[in-house]
Amino acid sequence: MPTSVCPSHGRPNGRLSRAALGVAPLVWFAGWLVTRLGGHRGPGAAWTVAHLVWVVGFALLAAGSVALYRMVDGRRRQFARLAVPLAVVGAAVLAAQAIVSLVAGWRAGDRADLADLVHRLSEPPGLRYVLHDLGPALLLVGLVILIVLAAGQREGGTGGSLLAAIGVVLMVVGRASTGGWRVFEGLGALFIWLAVLPLLFETRAAEPAEPADRTRTPATSGASGASGSG
Repeated sequence: MPTSVCPSHGRPNGRLSRAALGVAPLVWFAGWLVTRLGGHRGPGAAWTVAHLVWVVGFALLAAGSVALYRMVDGRRRQFARLAVPLAVVGAAVLAAQAIVSLVAGWRAGDRADLADLVHRLSEPPGLRYVLHDLGPALLLVGLVILIVLAAGQREGGTGGSLLAAIGVVLMVVGRASTGGWRVFEGLGALFIWLAVLPLLFETRAAEPAEPADRTRTPATSGASGASGSG
């Protein structure tokens, strides 16, 4: 079957956003891993590194969401147009949440002090809800819609859609949990990476080519006849 490559593949900004898409879930996982290895104990090097990594990861996710949008065409594009702002705004909010935690970590002396500073920095009415609830929801909903739309254009795209859905569920469970249950956040990042990985090498079925028009116009026929008689 003939295949065609998404038009944005050849553009420099298209290649960059696709690279961001491939790296972003792994960067999210790296931030989670550093947190699990020591950042959860309180302010210090691990806390700082984890949240710096997350800021970068969420910026990459915003760019990666644009790459997913560019992979969608046809009638699906109108749904992608609604989903991409959700993902980009959600990623920006999560980056802001990481920056708040980063600033609190720099100023805190111990874990109790850190918790108090994070609470005070998130004190303005509604800010805590936006940073910790609305932002993650926007990102994950937008992301899963974009992945499902992009994967739906590929043969066998159902697997990618399923991986994305599982990844989002694992993310939600992990972020809402404490202790050992936080492992689900890391697993969720890996599932999302597995969902987008095939899209980075995407070739999708092209529309059937129009048959070549072999009929000649009268003017063409006349011209060829004239040249033949000469």
